[in-house]
Amino acid sequence: SVYTLQITAPAAYQDPESVLIPATAGPLDPGASLFEVQPQPTAPQSGDATTYYLSFILEAGDVGVVNNHIPLDPLGVDANMLRVSKSSSKRDVLVGDLVPYTLTIENTSTVNLVDVDLLDNLPAGFNYVENSATTNDADGIVIASGTDPINFAGVDIPAGETVEVRYLATVGAGVVRGEHVNTVIPLLAGTPIGNEARASVRLGSDPLLEQATIIGKVWNDRDADNWQDNADATGLFIQGGFSPSAYVANSTTMDSGNGPQSLADASSPMLHGIAIGSITGRRTSADPLSDHRVVISQLLTKDAFNNEMVIRSLEGTEIRMQADGSTERLYSGQMESNDGSQDVTIERSVALEGEYLRVDYTITNHGLHEMGVPGVRIATVEGLISETDAFGRYHLAGIDVENMARGSNFIVKVDPYTLPPKTKFTTENPRVRRITQGLPTRFDFGVIIPEIQMSGGKQEIALETTELMFKEGTSELLGKYQNLLDEMASTITNYERGDIYLVSRAVSSDMAVERAAAIQQALFSRMQPEDYSKVNVNVVPEISPGVAPIVSLGRSVVLGDVLFDLDKAIVKPEYHSLLKSIANQMVEADGGIISLTGHTDARASNSYNQALSERRARAVHALLKQYIDEAKLKKIKVHYRGQLVPKVSSVQAGGAK
Repeated sequence: SVYTLQITAPAAYQDPESVLIPATAGPLDPGASLFEVQPQPTAPQSGDATTYYLSFILEAGDVGVVNNHIPLDPLGVDANMLRVSKSSSKRDVLVGDLVPYTLTIENTSTVNLVDVDLLDNLPAGFNYVENSATTNDADGIVIASGTDPINFAGVDIPAGETVEVRYLATVGAGVVRGEHVNTVIPLLAGTPIGNEARASVRLGSDPLLEQATIIGKVWNDRDADNWQDNADATGLFIQGGFSPSAYVANSTTMDSGNGPQSLADASSPMLHGIAIGSITGRRTSADPLSDHRVVISQLLTKDAFNNEMVIRSLEGTEIRMQADGSTERLYSGQMESNDGSQDVTIERSVALEGEYLRVDYTITNHGLHEMGVPGVRIATVEGLISETDAFGRYHLAGIDVENMARGSNFIVKVDPYTLPPKTKFTTENPRVRRITQGLPTRFDFGVIIPEIQMSGGKQEIALETTELMFKEGTSELLGKYQNLLDEMASTITNYERGDIYLVSRAVSSDMAVERAAAIQQALFSRMQPEDYSKVNVNVVPEISPGVAPIVSLGRSVVLGDVLFDLDKAIVKPEYHSLLKSIANQMVEADGGIISLTGHTDARASNSYNQALSERRARAVHALLKQYIDEAKLKKIKVHYRGQLVPKVSSVQAGGAK
């Protein structure tokens, strides 16, 4: 074994001419001198502190060095022998989190340090995770003991080397929000031998347990009931309405927007009931009704309607149709409590098709969704700002609620300057509600947005034409009026509907119809197909308020009641050529629809009026057979539909009439 003894020479040996040198090398003799003073020209000056070293070697079997009385100073313990730092890979923590800590210890001395203790003071409420401490020192052993503070013992740090100690701590339930500082100091035999190191983490609010989420909508509350209504009609089911004996087998079709689709017979699909499914509501009043309807068609051998037809929706709309086509509407469930805005109607039309009656049931949903309003700015007292999306939705996440027991008041306001002019609120603005930790809270805002007339979008325009637009005696349009036709087409396109009135005084009614068709086709050539339905060309005997058209050319050819005398079903002779002209046009167009409209007198029964309308349709159909062969006639449908004139009745009350 080699021993190195550090000896400080006493003052008596600090002679300028002498120095302490090792004794003769070799086995120690208990009686021999361990050191001697010999002259040394370069010895330190008197009074200077001088350190000397004495080395000796003990061989096996030598006498042990016992009680040799060598004066030794204790090894100096320096408070700066170790440089310690502490860190955590997490800066922000929540209650229940695991927090990893790393202690980095650097030995800056020239002495190997063994069994160093690290005294670690965790923040209040933080707890050491049992058996989580590890180290990368030579033996890889670190022992944790205690709780507050924790002592990590048995760490060995060679001179000039760096060692790490890692462990985990948990954040307890009682820890308050804010900064939490952890300190550690290294000890050797209870004496500090390095700096105090600190690590800080910040405890925030838990978004699941301590924060709230604000969600909501801004919507167009059309009926001002503080409830966002859905206009979809779902689970529609229709059944009944006619005598089974009148049904023509395999004649039922349903058109849901993709063309008529045949329905398999089981006697009659309508009598067994047809599941229509859903008809969506409209997003705006400009949304075409044609996109929100279903048409069910069938053939009957005779007029055999009864009062048993009913159509229902899952939301609670029920419509019953009587034999005369009148309807009665009942509500239940969701619709009874005004929680929906569906507006389902059913209309029955009857047309002659060969020897049969073609019956069309048109089911339409006029309902308007109460849509969300996009691009609306939402603000809070705290300065948080959000903006509604395309569906009128918004949310504010991570709202801090400090008091778990009581919650706190929260204020949300809609910026009215981000809404259209003249918009009215149906809910309060701003809104104040109590919010609670960990729970979402709704702040909804209902508004009524006024209908704005854009470029006459919902208006109708009436235009008058003149006979001077045509070459005399023909239906040929003169070239100098082409600019006028351009202007008419542009005007109608910008409006919901355009009615054009053509006077037939100077020409026959059939020539007037040919001219009306020429105007219609000229306008179509200047418009997009989706705008064709806006054009309605009316042939009238004169321009005067209340004068009914003789014929109207629109989506179908509509014949006015001037074709018949009162309570008669015979077409007046002067209109035979008119019907011939219409028939020829339909043959060229490969088919079409002729609708009979007019007023029926309420003094007669509904069944009588229904029968009169049917007789008039048959009269028109019979007249057309004189001009069109049977094959082509099958492509022309004659609809009849009457408009009931209310009875004028008197009411006796309080003696006055």
